[in-house]
Amino acid sequence: METSFFISDEAGALLRFFPIGVPQRNAMVGLVFVLTTAGQATVEIDNRSYTLSAGALLTLLPSRLLRSVMCTDDFRCLTFAFRFDSMTDFPYVLPTLISEKMEHTPFLLLTVMEQERLEKWHAAINTHYTFKTHPSYKQILRSLTFIFTAEVSAIYANHPIKTTATHREELTDGFFSLLHEHLSMHRETSFYADRLCITSKYLARVIQQVTGHTPSFWIADFIVREAKTLLKSTTLTVTQISERFNFPNSSFFARYFKRYAGMAPQEYRLSQS
Repeated sequence: METSFFISDEAGALLRFFPIGVPQRNAMVGLVFVLTTAGQATVEIDNRSYTLSAGALLTLLPSRLLRSVMCTDDFRCLTFAFRFDSMTDFPYVLPTLISEKMEHTPFLLLTVMEQERLEKWHAAINTHYTFKTHPSYKQILRSLTFIFTAEVSAIYANHPIKTTATHREELTDGFFSLLHEHLSMHRETSFYADRLCITSKYLARVIQQVTGHTPSFWIADFIVREAKTLLKSTTLTVTQISERFNFPNSSFFARYFKRYAGMAPQEYRLSQS
C-alpha cells in the first residue's frame, strides 16, 4: 500500500522525479504533484524549461521526460504522488478533460488562496501517512488523495489555459480521445490509425516519440486499469467483464489480463478483498 503513495515536504524530494544530468522518463503510472513554497529551481519537462518559484505547481502524468537543471539553496517544495491503481475505489478521480489540460499544461502559477488550500491538504495527508496502524488507514489515505486531486482539478478548471499543440501532440490527443471512447470495442492499433487517417506504423512512431510507449501498451494499460476497477468495485463476473471489453470469451480475457497484470482476474479480485 505505502509504495503506491509518496509524500514529502523536503526539497530533495524533487530529485526523486527530476534527476540531475540525463533526462529520464517518469515511471510513476499515476500522478505526481510538486508545489514550490520558497526559493527557485529550474526543471525540464519533455525538453521544455520551467522556472519554479513560490506558488508554482507541477502536475506530472506518466512518461514525461524529466530533468533537474538547478535549485537555489533556499528552494522548498511539497511533493505528493500516487499510482492510479491505488485509487480504484475512486474511478473518476481524474476527469478526462482535466487530464488533457494537465497533459498540455504541467505548470501553473497559483494564487495565494489556491496555494494555501493545497498546503492544507498536503499537511493532512502527511500527518495521516504516519498513522499506519490506524484501523481505517487505507480508506482515509485514499479519501484524502481524492480530495487533494479534486482541489487540483478545480484549480485547472478555473485557470484559463491556452494550448498550442504540435501535429504529433494533436495526433496523440486524438488517439487518447478515441481510446476513451472506443476502448470497450476495439483493441487494434489499426482501428485508431484509420480513425485518425494515418497508417498504423506512423501512429505507433508518433505515440512512441511523444509518450515513450507504443499504442498497444496504452490500449492494454487502459483495459487492465479499467478491468481492475470493475473487479474490485463491482460484482460483475469475469465473463461479464470480458464481454464488456468485447473479448471472444472469458479464457482469452483471463490470459490477456494475466499477461499485463501478472495474475489472473480472480486472483486479483481476491487480493483486493
